[in-house]
Amino acid sequence: MLKYLLHRLLQGAISLGIITVIIFMLTRLLGDPVVQLLPPTYTPEEYDRLASALGYDQPVHIQFMDFLGGLVRGDLGTSITRSEPVVDVLASRIPVTLYLAVSSLLLGFGSALILGFVAAYSRSRFLDSLTTLLATLGMAVPSFAVGILLVVTFSIGLGMFPAGGWGTGAHAVLPVATLTIWMFSNVARIARSTMQERSAQQYVTLAQTKGLSAPHVLLRHAARPSMPPVISYGAVLAGTLFSGTVVTEVLFGIPGLGALAVDAVSNRDQPLVIGIVMLSAVIFIALNLISDVLTAILDPRVRLGGSPQ
Repeated sequence: MLKYLLHRLLQGAISLGIITVIIFMLTRLLGDPVVQLLPPTYTPEEYDRLASALGYDQPVHIQFMDFLGGLVRGDLGTSITRSEPVVDVLASRIPVTLYLAVSSLLLGFGSALILGFVAAYSRSRFLDSLTTLLATLGMAVPSFAVGILLVVTFSIGLGMFPAGGWGTGAHAVLPVATLTIWMFSNVARIARSTMQERSAQQYVTLAQTKGLSAPHVLLRHAARPSMPPVISYGAVLAGTLFSGTVVTEVLFGIPGLGALAVDAVSNRDQPLVIGIVMLSAVIFIALNLISDVLTAILDPRVRLGGSPQ
């Protein structure tokens, strides 16, 4: 297990390194950051002075090493539009997105896992049809449409919850519901199909013929081998949630990472864009590492070099 963990850590470090190089190269396409910091009527002397102060007059490889050094120190520069350290700007937005992501992940993933597994294992036509219907509707209707429908129904129509903003628990209800529906519809589909495949295996049938109770067979023999693909897929979805769901945050006027990303790109705030992308990359890699470790614990074939069937 330790060897497998070290191998995955090395892969994660390599992936992060490649992403860092790509980000450094792509930021050059956003425009000259020196020009963005200067007034429209800047002179060549002002440009040269600021470029020298920021290190942009150095060769590209020197700039890249400085960029890496800043990342190692946790220094992502200063936001052009906000005149604040990028780290501080991100830190002020992370709790909001974290609250939305964790709430939606627990509600959406948990309910989808339970309903998808039970519906497939019990072979109940009603539960199976209900799970399929809910998952299909959630996949077919875009998140922004779900959010608008919730606002029209529960905010404008019934006046139960605020239509937007942030500050109280009531403000979180509709955006969390929007993200929960999105998470549920994606996870329920794969949870149901995976459990259907596993519950048809001979070892599950043998356990049933021995007279073991249905909950015992479900939890001990069917659910465990069904978890790895669901966890792997859920990690990808969770990465989207934790790195900021842009549409939902913009729709409800929530000051999270998603809305911040839109502002940063619109204002061509290069340091802030870099910070958001790097944070998103770290979150994705960390979540995938966690999912791989959980998968290896549940399925020994993974850590022994095989792959689950």
